[in-house]
Amino acid sequence: VSMGLVEGLPGELHTQNFYYKVVRAGSAWLPTGEIMLKDNDGFRYDTELALRKGRNLRFFAKFDKPFYWGKFPSTIGLGKEGIPFLGSWYYKLIRNVNGFETLSAYMMRALQKIDTTGVWDNARTQLMFDDIAMQEAYRLTGIEIVRSEYGFGYSQGLNLALKTYRTRLSSEADTLDRLDLRLQSLLSSEWVRLAANDRRSSLRRALPKDAYYLLHTSHDQQFVIEARTPRTTLSNPDPNVGFAIVETQASPEGARFRALIKEYDPNSKSFLFKSTGLSCETLFSGGQ
Repeated sequence: VSMGLVEGLPGELHTQNFYYKVVRAGSAWLPTGEIMLKDNDGFRYDTELALRKGRNLRFFAKFDKPFYWGKFPSTIGLGKEGIPFLGSWYYKLIRNVNGFETLSAYMMRALQKIDTTGVWDNARTQLMFDDIAMQEAYRLTGIEIVRSEYGFGYSQGLNLALKTYRTRLSSEADTLDRLDLRLQSLLSSEWVRLAANDRRSSLRRALPKDAYYLLHTSHDQQFVIEARTPRTTLSNPDPNVGFAIVETQASPEGARFRALIKEYDPNSKSFLFKSTGLSCETLFSGGQ
């Protein structure tokens, strides 16, 4: 849960893919709190959370068709059930005691071998794992999910925590950039160019005619353009539409975009770019 919500890296944690380090304590073996993960190609990269949390993105910009690897949509992508990936990962690989050999299924099998006469309650085992996951989500985000909101679906359990968390981070990222028509024209043109070159994420919703754009600068000075809608609803309060990532500064197109930004001088005032996750950084001061 921490890898998914903090680092934007939920993984395919089949039980054969992660190991607990243990130490002997008398007659017992106890976990140290350290784990080792295998099959790390199964991790999905959540570019939105990485951007919002101030992670580096220049390495990501080096890819051709970067969002093919980034697995965006609303929670990185959908599992084959049509459920956003974080929830699909959690419910398939940890919670579901009747399906694939999940963490809880593994635990149930071990218990049944230890006590063959016992009657083990699948529902209680699932509830325990749900409680732990929701407690961890609350510790990381401050978002509380009550038991009546547990379950497998688009807006239940961890999906609800992630959706609420994503919306909160998105609303905190808004700026006054939308009011600057010259900047909006520049970013709109770049958005179209980047989309044509497969450097745009999948869209959460259709791009409206009155969409506006924000320019983000990652911790390692990589430019990312975010498209947003000015019209949100109670059921869908997140204004984010999608992202496009500019080529690296070492590339001709990346250098060209950076030059355009350096020439930009809105009303002879200092222009501040938001450096996500950090304090605002002045990249250009023009005119007076």
